[in-house]
Amino acid sequence: MAELLEWPSDDVVLGFEVVIIVLRRMDSVSMTAARMRAKPRFGMRVLIAVMDSAPSAAERRHAILSGFDDLVGESRDSRVLIAHILRMLRARPEHRCLVPEKKRPAA
Repeated sequence: MAELLEWPSDDVVLGFEVVIIVLRRMDSVSMTAARMRAKPRFGMRVLIAVMDSAPSAAERRHAILSGFDDLVGESRDSRVLIAHILRMLRARPEHRCLVPEKKRPAA
């Protein structure tokens, strides 16, 4: 984990599989997602936006259509954010060997 206050360089982004961006204003969501997805070799990294307030259904839909994988609001509880990240990683076949399945085998 690395917290940056400025725009990350390409080399910094390539070191992580999940990129989390705190959105200060909802009107910059489409440009922010487009700039991150346009980075060289960004590929299939998980891109999650976090807001201070709870997003409306329209705001969440707009963020996902803009290029974010998910929009999380009011993430004061880290478990909520981690649950969203794990759900995104489980959906990607290249990460299935790293993330255990939810169900345990029967004894």
